[in-house]
Amino acid sequence: MPSSHTASNSDMGSSHMANKCRTDNTSSSQQALIGSSVNSRLHFCRKVKCKVKYKVKYSHMVKTPISQVICKLAKTRTRRTQSHLICQVMQMKAVNFKTAGDSEFITCLLSHLQGSGFSLQKAAKIRNNIFYIETNGFRKFIAKGFSSEKKLLLQSRLINLLKNNGFDKTYSINVDLPPMQVGGLHYAFLEYLMPHPNPFIFLGKSERQEGLQLLGQFHVASSRISDDFHLDLSSFDQTGKWSERFRRFQHNLPMVRNYVSDHVLEQWQKWADWSLEGLTRNISWLTHEKMAIIHGDVANHNFLRKITGELCLIDFDLISIAPPVIDYLQYANRILPYVSKPDEIWEYPELAPYKRNPAFLYALAFPADIFREWNRLAKEQKEARQPQLHAIWKMTVEQFINRMHFNRHLEQLILSLK
Repeated sequence: MPSSHTASNSDMGSSHMANKCRTDNTSSSQQALIGSSVNSRLHFCRKVKCKVKYKVKYSHMVKTPISQVICKLAKTRTRRTQSHLICQVMQMKAVNFKTAGDSEFITCLLSHLQGSGFSLQKAAKIRNNIFYIETNGFRKFIAKGFSSEKKLLLQSRLINLLKNNGFDKTYSINVDLPPMQVGGLHYAFLEYLMPHPNPFIFLGKSERQEGLQLLGQFHVASSRISDDFHLDLSSFDQTGKWSERFRRFQHNLPMVRNYVSDHVLEQWQKWADWSLEGLTRNISWLTHEKMAIIHGDVANHNFLRKITGELCLIDFDLISIAPPVIDYLQYANRILPYVSKPDEIWEYPELAPYKRNPAFLYALAFPADIFREWNRLAKEQKEARQPQLHAIWKMTVEQFINRMHFNRHLEQLILSLK
């Protein structure tokens, strides 16, 4: 869910410009000092001659051109103070900021690209720690920040192994442009997949089916390589995750009661208790399948339709070791608001086998989406944002009757298994 951001109006060509970090290929231990464009109190490096070298479009998804400044560093003497921003030159030409920020990211990006033979033409912020990048020669990338080098390398290995095992419907991690470190984050440069003008959504039955088929192809490949990751990935705990989500929702009830009646909230909680109790008793039914690496976040925004029409799976931040049924359970929960009749769920070949799986049936009644969205609203304190609040209210109240009807359908299916 891309969110909107406000562009910074600071001009790095002004008197408070940022000094650019340059990578020195001759010594991995050499350091360069860089000043901040947003804090005039910082000490600037002596003997620095700066000039405007490039003009680059930089925006947070709005058209706000600003000048980019590349500072040619002469021999400098560095002073390590808390107010300095230090760029540490790494062996892989990575740069590390002690203070994070978009202007610092762009400044270090300019240096990093130049050190690898590229020049920046355009940068646009998609959301936190994710940027769209255009360079010379019409090269396009997505720069994505990972919280640790280990996570970056883990996803890089996963993507390479998936492609080697027949699943190529995702991006590659660029090998021509090494990672860089900025503000404690490790940025990888991902292949840019040109999106189709009509994005993937769960609204149509054919698209819901297409998403399930892609997920099945992913599981085939990931099951072949799961043993290679058993030391790196944790096993997925569905009941533990949902119990914690339910607890947080109950903690947030005082806020939710401002918008939803007690009767409706009591029913959601009643079915949540029923679901978790039945899932716990029948948990062994979720472990019959061969283990695989599951995606863990099969929301519609993690399915990307390319300009060619091909559907791809992206963003593997929540991968873990589990049977594929966990992904299918989450997918089924995601599409429930779009399903016109209860029996439609079992019309999809990937979901049909679970019609007689009591754990799957109990789990489908858990209002994971309702609890997730209210908890997110409370955490991010977005009550004042009416569009988000209205969407969650509609999910909770307007869909209430249909969802209760579906839960009773699940209850009847479970009774028929006895």
